Amino acid sequence: MGNFETSVFVSGSWKNGEGTDWRLRISVHDSDFATVDYRPVAGSSGRFYLGFQPCDYFEDPTTSDPVDLQAESSGLSQWAAAVLGINVTSTELLALMAPEGVEDPLDDFVEDTLVRLLNRLGMPLPTWLATETPFTETELNTQEPSRDWPVIALDVARELGGMTSREYLLVTYDIGHRDYSVYGQFAINEGNFQCEVVSEKFLPADVWTINDGYLRQSGWSAPENGSPNWTMCQEQAEIAAGSVLNAMRSGLGCTDPQLIDVSLGRF
Repeated sequence: MGNFETSVFVSGSWKNGEGTDWRLRISVHDSDFATVDYRPVAGSSGRFYLGFQPCDYFEDPTTSDPVDLQAESSGLSQWAAAVLGINVTSTELLALMAPEGVEDPLDDFVEDTLVRLLNRLGMPLPTWLATETPFTETELNTQEPSRDWPVIALDVARELGGMTSREYLLVTYDIGHRDYSVYGQFAINEGNFQCEVVSEKFLPADVWTINDGYLRQSGWSAPENGSPNWTMCQEQAEIAAGSVLNAMRSGLGCTDPQLIDVSLGRF
């Protein structure tokens, strides 16, 4: 059996159990998913999940409300700046949050994802988390930074920020097939980022499974005559990067960041 723990961050330290005057609340369920609550800012609900969303974990849509990941990652970024004095981008935070429909979470044990989050927020670890996961710190410190999903998201966002309308950015995932790969791509159209991820037209179902339901629920437009891939338009580089990488991870089953490659091309 995994951990069942709840802690609240009050006056600069963690306290076990519930409370009212907290700044951040974390609750772990059986080491499989964690609920994270923060004091919301305008446009956010103040709640997101790590590992799985309860509606997926329990296979019951009534167990959790829909989460607007872009709003929550932006809200938590603003919260961190205002409350903790820490500058952390919404892209980094978005890469850690559990999207709806995820089948393979970022880590096998959600405590590891929670450590990643608290480290990026510059926060201390609750006693139970520090004692349960001492190996996680070593693993994170020795892991190649370029192969960590949040860092990949930052790299993609930086590339997008410097991209011109005569260039495109391609993110590929090696599935070990000579003729096919999973990919996402970006171009600039009328000042916005035109985002695409591969569809069954270029990646047959008998080669690789695409979770159409996740893509639709996440706001992607289904392939049509004018565009053979799944498409989405975003105004900000960070949000565009997070949208495509989350689609690749949760909609296209890209679970291993070691297999990601990012390349810039010209039209």
